[in-house]
Amino acid sequence: MIDLQKHFSQHFNKNILIKPIFIEKKENYFLTNDIIIDFNPPYPTEEEIKDLPSLRYGFFGGILIIGEDIEFNLLGHEIKMSPKFSLQQRFFSIIELTNSPFPLGSGLPLSMTKEKLKTGKGIYIHNGRLGLSSHSSIHGNENRNIVLSKLKMYDFEVGGIMLNGGKKISICKCNIGPNFQNLWVNAKFSAATQLLHHFYNVIPQRKEKSNNFLELEENIEKTFSAKKLEDVPLLFRNKKKVIDGTVYGISLHKSGIAIGGHGQVLHNEKEHFGFHYTIKNISIENLVGNVEEKKTYLYNGKPLRDISGQTIDLNDGINYLVRTQLETKEWLENYSNFKSTFYIPDDFYNISIENNIEKIEDYIKHNFEIKLGRDIMLHVNKGVIGLRMDGLNATRMENISIENIKNISSSSSDDIKNLILSNMEDLQEYTGNDTIACCINNCHDLQGKSFFIENIISKSGTSYGMIIMNLSKHIYIDNLDLNIDSNNNNKKQYGVIIQDSVSDVFVKI
Repeated sequence: MIDLQKHFSQHFNKNILIKPIFIEKKENYFLTNDIIIDFNPPYPTEEEIKDLPSLRYGFFGGILIIGEDIEFNLLGHEIKMSPKFSLQQRFFSIIELTNSPFPLGSGLPLSMTKEKLKTGKGIYIHNGRLGLSSHSSIHGNENRNIVLSKLKMYDFEVGGIMLNGGKKISICKCNIGPNFQNLWVNAKFSAATQLLHHFYNVIPQRKEKSNNFLELEENIEKTFSAKKLEDVPLLFRNKKKVIDGTVYGISLHKSGIAIGGHGQVLHNEKEHFGFHYTIKNISIENLVGNVEEKKTYLYNGKPLRDISGQTIDLNDGINYLVRTQLETKEWLENYSNFKSTFYIPDDFYNISIENNIEKIEDYIKHNFEIKLGRDIMLHVNKGVIGLRMDGLNATRMENISIENIKNISSSSSDDIKNLILSNMEDLQEYTGNDTIACCINNCHDLQGKSFFIENIISKSGTSYGMIIMNLSKHIYIDNLDLNIDSNNNNKKQYGVIIQDSVSDVFVKI
């Protein structure tokens, strides 16, 4: 057995992890102390990004287990991000099981080749605690033979366990929640930090900083040093102190990134399904989200994006963040071959630099199409979900408890014609303000028994105990103990929804 901290001693300053650990060697690793993740420097350098292009959007994992037949025993210890580092790296998992945050062909553009992709297989992680994380406790793509056991996960912003395209996955004796509920920043802050990272590290700018960039940088630093919520600049301030996007306890998803609606369907594409999941003795509890609906502004059908791939959010007018995002068009001058989803039309850019607010607003009004139902990163809003299973084949479940799941988001627009739907068959309405204890979408051969679901609350949307939908078949749920929302006056609540396209379904309550 190998002491992780001694073996990777150059990665530590006492119990502080100062740079990511990549575990590829077949061995049994263990911890002897709690670990705080606080990388120094906090962002990857230009050289590091060239060596590993998946670092383009920053460090995305603390401990990356990407080899085969590896055991990681936490021996009861905790791993978490420092508060400041969680603000510096906004898409980060405590444990990552792939050397890229995105599967090949998905997500934001990477130059990674198939030969370089490495994903954990035969991994056993157990006996410990995973705390503060700006995204997930455990995340992975295309993993095989994974066992997660006796783990407590909490203070994640987005999800506890998030696996895409996994096969032979076992999750047992895990407690998940609460998610982080003292979050002082909103999604705009993530866009802002990406601009700094790109300016200094991804496509380093030799030119003098603009006044807009200096103002952005100053307000980011104010956010890092804030001692209370009121110290955070208003543009980045998150008054509700929970994430303004979708929250999951566990998300088990087919191959590909889970940004689309939770009703997308696979037909005969067997290679994309997740296969053979065992989920037993799991508690998911105390999740709270504020899933904000954002207007997405499209020009000729394409959303505005800055050089880092972040959408340009015009909902709050032309502020210093938007001005800096527009200026990123100039950052490309010395990087003609730079691969990006960047999109700022020339005519809009030319008008924007005139800095005539009335003229800019008039142009936006007459030239942009507005779409609803997404967050600031173009993810379809799906609400707060305890357990999401999407595109899985052959799943066995037992003793699942899902309690105290809440979505505090406000009502959404009734503009149905501009709504980007969550693909819930014929449900032609916004679903981002919903709360779902268990969502079973396009799953085949799922058997479960002994579910306990209680206190599922949606402030403005609909509460669901369980949804079975979109061509799911051979679903058997025995002994479902259900008490959705007994203390709330919300009239839109359902115990079990079985949509028309499913077949061979049995649910015993």
